[in-house]
Amino acid sequence: MENQRTFVLWLSDEIKDRRGWSLREFASRAGLNVATVSLVLSGKRKPGVDFCKGVVKAFPGEVTQEEVMRKAGLLPQRCEDGVMTKQMIEVFGYLPPDEKQAVLDYAEWRLKQSQQREDRDLRSA
Repeated sequence: MENQRTFVLWLSDEIKDRRGWSLREFASRAGLNVATVSLVLSGKRKPGVDFCKGVVKAFPGEVTQEEVMRKAGLLPQRCEDGVMTKQMIEVFGYLPPDEKQAVLDYAEWRLKQSQQREDRDLRSA
């Protein structure tokens, strides 16, 4: 829910305050339906992948699809643990290929578990 509110505030600011566009103009530039844009900006509908692609289309060269999807809560925020990340990359580089795959599988599983836990926490809040 917090991601959605933050996303809506960011997008509203980009559309109205920064560019002075109407919802209709934004929707046209994004290739989206005006009703869909209205529902997302009112918080009645969550932005999906296609909506995020439209945002990127409306703001060419300014944001990437990954950035928009993170803002929308469709991708997890990156944890910038500089030292730990460098250490993981260092250790990972020494592993044989089959062990690398096992580590990747485990990391993806842990990420999925973390996302599911966050979703449960949001629903219970």
